[in-house]
Amino acid sequence: KKTTSQAEDIINVFRYIYSNFDKVSNLPQRAGYIKENLCGFLLYSCTMRASTFISGKNYVSSQTIGNGLNINLQLMKPLYKNNTAISSIIKHALRLYSDILYLPTATNKYIQAMTLIDYLGNPFEYQKMQKNKAQIAPFSADSFSQYNKICERFKYLTSKKDENGKEIGLRTNIIHNGKTIESLITEGYKIDLILRELQLYICNFNIFQSK
Repeated sequence: KKTTSQAEDIINVFRYIYSNFDKVSNLPQRAGYIKENLCGFLLYSCTMRASTFISGKNYVSSQTIGNGLNINLQLMKPLYKNNTAISSIIKHALRLYSDILYLPTATNKYIQAMTLIDYLGNPFEYQKMQKNKAQIAPFSADSFSQYNKICERFKYLTSKKDENGKEIGLRTNIIHNGKTIESLITEGYKIDLILRELQLYICNFNIFQSK
C-alpha cells in the first residue's frame, strides 16, 4: 500500500498537467501491476535518454497502461525530495484533483471541485466561500471589473436566489436540495463548460505557486 501511495502521488502530477475534468481520454490508470504482484511505472528522460523503473511488490486490482506523457522533473523535485508542510498541502491538493477525474458523474465532479476550491482557499481550517472566492478569483482576473464578475459568477456556482426568492445556486441545490447538475442544466455541453470553468479557477490559482 505504501508503494502504491507513493506511486500515486507522482502520477497525480501527470494527471494535473494533462487531464481535464470533462474529457479524460488521456487519463492514466491508477497505479497497478506489471507482472504478477509487481507495482510500478516507467519514467523516461528525453534529454538524458535514460529511464528508470519505480516499482515495489504490492497487491493491486488493475493494470496501468502508459500514455507516453512528458513531465517536468524540476517541477516534481520540490514535492518529493522535501517533506515539508507546503509539499504536504500540494500533494493533498493533487490527490483531490485526481479524485475528480475518476468520479463517474458530472455532479460528483462538481461537488469535489468545489471541495478542492475550499481547500485551496484555506488548507488549514474551514472558511466561508465568500473568503475563498476572494482568494481564488484574482488569479483568473486581469482587471478589477473582471474580478467582480468572477465573484458574482461564484454566487451562481454556489448559492444565489433569483428575483422571486428561488434558489438557483448550483452547489446549494445539489448538496441541500438533492438535485443533480444534470437536472439543473439539461445541455450536456454547458455542464462540460462549467467543469472546465472550475478547472480554470483551480489551475490558474496554481497549486505549485507556493513550492
